[in-house]
Amino acid sequence: MTEQRHDYRRVLQLSGSVTAERLERAYRASRARYERLTARGPLRYYRGALLEDAEEAYRRLRAGGPAVVGGELLGLSSRTVEHLRRAAARPSLVNTEGVSSRTAPAEIEDDFCREVLYRLEGDLLRYSSRQELLGLAAGWGIGAFRANFLMAQIVESVRQHGLYRPSTAERRARSAAAAGWRRGGAILLLAAVLAAVADVLAIRWLGR
Repeated sequence: MTEQRHDYRRVLQLSGSVTAERLERAYRASRARYERLTARGPLRYYRGALLEDAEEAYRRLRAGGPAVVGGELLGLSSRTVEHLRRAAARPSLVNTEGVSSRTAPAEIEDDFCREVLYRLEGDLLRYSSRQELLGLAAGWGIGAFRANFLMAQIVESVRQHGLYRPSTAERRARSAAAAGWRRGGAILLLAAVLAAVADVLAIRWLGR
């Protein structure tokens, strides 16, 4: 984990007070989630890093350390040799062909992609999470277009490779929501037709 960036609670999708029982459950659930998200497709390159992040977050929170290690983004020259060695050993989702070594921008984008993965809820990324990520990207020197592209790429990878299967309850909820939108659209269409008919009748009546 790039220690100067990631929020340990965010890594394990925790909020509020953290009891020992909640921490254990969150750690197990997060490991299972990251293993599932990296089972196939380009996201598999993040498996080692995500599991390492979960392990580090669990260890720090269990020890009662700060939830956020942090501060400013360190320049490449300020990173430890061990950190650079670990980072170089992890292929990047966003590396371009022909680049033989990791560069600072690619490493920053890798960290950003992991922040996206921390915030995924199934195969969805909430609007509030997107806004938070765009703010994060701006602070890290990643343009809004590039940040949106990376978010879309990750969500599409999860869906395309079937990395998340919604539960029966979630499928029912989505179906109900879709049906509600369809009913709402039908009602609006009917209202528009009735309004148009009323206008025509009113014009004819006034023209008498």
